[in-house]
Amino acid sequence: MIEEREADALYLLVFRVDASLYALEGGLVDHVSEPEQIAPVPTAPACFAGVVHARGRVLPAVDLAAVFGAGPARAERGHRRLVVAELLGRPLAILVHEVLGLQTVAPDQIRPAARGDAIAAGELATPRGVVTLLDGAELLNRLRPAPEARHAS
Repeated sequence: MIEEREADALYLLVFRVDASLYALEGGLVDHVSEPEQIAPVPTAPACFAGVVHARGRVLPAVDLAAVFGAGPARAERGHRRLVVAELLGRPLAILVHEVLGLQTVAPDQIRPAARGDAIAAGELATPRGVVTLLDGAELLNRLRPAPEARHAS
């Protein structure tokens, strides 16, 4: 019985952005590091803080607070870690305030997300609070410019 439950377990990397807790499936996470200098990109959408150099690659740096409408991304927000993830084969650095670690979760611990947003694949209750499990594909979709913005000159 225990072996069966472990086989079904999900491994989630849990992190904090501002006062909110989020998680990504561990298989999507490449690594966690300290943020280096963030180079701004003048015409980038508001949720992009700029680009960062991580393990020989230049990656877009995303501020989840801005993705969720908490204002424009700012490198000065006190982010202490980068969570580098591969979403649909595209590398992305997510700026976070704190990484709480890898957590093993049984699928039945995840309930539908109260926020009613496609980016939230579900949520789970932890001693630190409710953790929103992010849908990696939907997060990547949110970061794409709107069709009218792509064709604007």
